[in-house]
Amino acid sequence: MRFLPFVVFLFSSTLAVAAPGLYHNPDRDGHGLLLTADTGFGNAVIWYLYRRDRSSAVLIGADNCTEYPCVTALHEPRGPWMGGDFDLGDPVGSVEITLLSENTIKVSYDLRAFDPEKCIGVTPGGVIFNECVGNQVLEVLAR
Repeated sequence: MRFLPFVVFLFSSTLAVAAPGLYHNPDRDGHGLLLTADTGFGNAVIWYLYRRDRSSAVLIGADNCTEYPCVTALHEPRGPWMGGDFDLGDPVGSVEITLLSENTIKVSYDLRAFDPEKCIGVTPGGVIFNECVGNQVLEVLAR
């Protein structure tokens, strides 16, 4: 019985270490998801992607991820990044992040509000460039 808590501790530690980093889908250029290092407040979620017109966008998680799976609303912020007034803006979707291994995460996303002209009535499936709702497995690019 003493062995079991030791195994659980190792398993929990491995998953906690896996989260921080920049993740990407090697089959899909142009976007990535950053989970910041945990400084006692959990991992902040920042998703870099493109709109249909090919302009870049950044979506920020409303909540930090303190455990996984983690679900957070996504916002497209308004205002300067450094200093000045900063506004998260209205929610434009949500993401669920699940740790699959030390180097991979699964993201299940719903971005119908990010591009409502295209996405109203869209059902799950596809990838973020083509669809508004779906899943991807992302690999760590950098820590």
